[in-house]
Order: sequence, then structure tokens, then C-alpha cells
Amino acid sequence: MSAKNAPTRHRRFLAAGFFPPELPRCFYSEKLGKYRSYLLSNFEKLPKVGKQKDPAYYYYKGNRTSFNYPRFTKHPRRHSFINPISYFFLSKILSDKYVELRKVSKKSKISVSPSVFDWSGDRALKRPVFESREYFLSNLNARFAFIINSDLSAFYHSIYTHAIAWAVHGKNFAKKNRSYKHVGNLIDLISRNSQDGQTIGLPVGPDTSRMIAELVGSAIDIPVQSSAGITSNSAMRFVDDFSVGTHTKERAESVIASIRRSANTFELDINNEKTFITSSSSYYVWGWKSYIRSIIPKPPYDSQSIDLFLYNLNRTSLENRDSNVAKFALQNARRAFLECDSWKQVEMYLISVYRENPTIISILVEIFVIRHLTKSRRYYRSY
Repeated sequence: MSAKNAPTRHRRFLAAGFFPPELPRCFYSEKLGKYRSYLLSNFEKLPKVGKQKDPAYYYYKGNRTSFNYPRFTKHPRRHSFINPISYFFLSKILSDKYVELRKVSKKSKISVSPSVFDWSGDRALKRPVFESREYFLSNLNARFAFIINSDLSAFYHSIYTHAIAWAVHGKNFAKKNRSYKHVGNLIDLISRNSQDGQTIGLPVGPDTSRMIAELVGSAIDIPVQSSAGITSNSAMRFVDDFSVGTHTKERAESVIASIRRSANTFELDINNEKTFITSSSSYYVWGWKSYIRSIIPKPPYDSQSIDLFLYNLNRTSLENRDSNVAKFALQNARRAFLECDSWKQVEMYLISVYRENPTIISILVEIFVIRHLTKSRRYYRSY
């Protein structure tokens, strides 16, 4: 394994963090990381610009390309990726200052979605673990009388790029010190330039956005921790979702007000429709995953076992409407679908699931393509 330093970190950002993970596998950027040194040496040969002799990339403006991606039981979300030159330098800044910026993020004691570097996985940054959120919610329900649920309204799309410097250096300092020698100001500049000077929003998808958003989220946590007196034992922020346990409803309302004040400091607000207080209750959501794993067909993948699996999958989906049961099941049952003899019934079922749940599109296409390539003769005979 290469040394874990800034250049190798930058290479990982380029190779495994450029495209949104929702795009199919034909979109990849490994070569962008492979030729990092060559690209950097040529970029550095460009003449300095202006009276301050700034690097040329300070003045380079690009734009972003966006697409809508379906979400389970929710409206589609707009994902984006930025010009690769902009991404090259934005990810370089974050790589060079990663240790310093991680110290800033670690000031939050309630975040369960930290920007942790991943040297061997599919992404440069480890993706948030949804199970950790579910486990914590179960824990809160066991220990508190009331549970607060709230999230930051249109978080990524609403982040004010100047607020990045506020998060890193403190608002008062950042407003008085606009020099690009301060890393927060430089991240602000390149973030703006990557979207043609726009100061509102971060592209959803690139790992650079995840790291920047976590800086802002952590900065919001800090005053909430002090003013509301919440700790890691009673509160959690999962990306932009807050969950807090309290013993009285009055205390819960006070915490919500504290979250709103802190978010407003960074030109953000909480989503009123998704902010509510509930009485605690029994909370356990993991059973269906164990059940799905237990019913996945085993070789020889005969018609009867496939029938039984699809029937029980459909029933479990109906019983857990708030969970994306179908997507989880398809991810874990690929082999059975690829090798079964009753392909036609599987094909019809997958298409019908897709009509109701478009989030399975990438898995569905992968299964169809691989099945066609490996079982084409049998596939055509089935008709």
C-alpha cells in the first residue's frame, strides 16, 4: 500500500471520488488519479496571474453537469459532477489540508457521518453507515421520553460557499480575513469557480462535497452542543438529519430552537415539515434484513425456490413500506437471478418492481446485462 500522505490521498480523490456513486460503472475516473503527477506538473507550468502572482487555477471557472436520480418514496434528487480541472484543484486542497480539516470536523461530538478516508474501497471517503443511525435511534427510544427529528432544509443545495470559511475559521475571523492563504477562503473560491461563480449550493455526488458539507454540519453542531447541552449520548447528526432524546417536551422545543439558531448562523434553516417531536416507542428495524438473507435461494436455484423467494420478498416489502427492501434483496440475490432456470418469471418480476421503485435501476440493468452475456443461449430458448 502506498504511503498515506497528501499526494496519495489526492490520487484517491481523483480515482474514486469524482463521479457521483449513483452513476453506472461505465462512468469511472481511475485514469484521472493515475496521471495525477503528470497533470499537476503541467498545471504548475502555467504562468502566475495578477499583481499578487496567484496560481492560474484561482481564476479558472467551470460548470457542473447535473442529472436527477430517483429516491425511495421521495422526490428525485439532483446529483452533479464538476469540471475535472476544478475538481482536480478542489480535491488537492482538501488532500493537502485533510488532517487540519478533520480536526475541525472532530469538534462535533454528535456526528455519526464523519469524513473518514478509505484507501481501498469503492469511494475515496467511507460512505455513511445507515445502520449506525438506526441503532442510535433504537437506543434513544429506550432511554428518553421524547425524540426530536429534524433536518437541514435542502442541505447541499443551500450551502453558502462563504460559510465554508466561517465553518473552518470562525465567522468573525473569516469576515475580517479574506486572504486565500487561509484554507477556508480557498475552498470557498474553488467551490464557487467550479459552478461558474455561483455562491449557493454544492454539487451532490463528488466526495469533495461530502467532506465540505461535513465541515459545515460540524460547525452547526458546536453551538448546539454548548447552548442546548446535548452530548453524544443524547443526540446524533447523520449528514443533515438530527435526532435528539429529551425527557420533557419543553426541553425538546428548546433544542429545536437551538438547532435553528445555529443553522441560521450559516445561512441555512431546518425543514419545518420534517421537524417534529414524538413520544418514544419501541423501535427495531433490522429484522427484515436478517429475514431476507435467510430466504435467498441456494443452488440449484430451481423454479420453486425462486417462486418462494419472490413471494416472501413482496410480502416483506409490503410490511416494511418505509424501508427499501427490494433494493437490499436484489443486491443480495444477484447470483440466484443470474443462474436460475426460471428467468422469465424473474425478468417480469424485476420489471414490475422497477415500475414502482426506480431506485433499483442500476441493479436491474446489471443483472439483465450479465444474464444476457452469460446465459444468452438459454435466455433465448426460454422464449
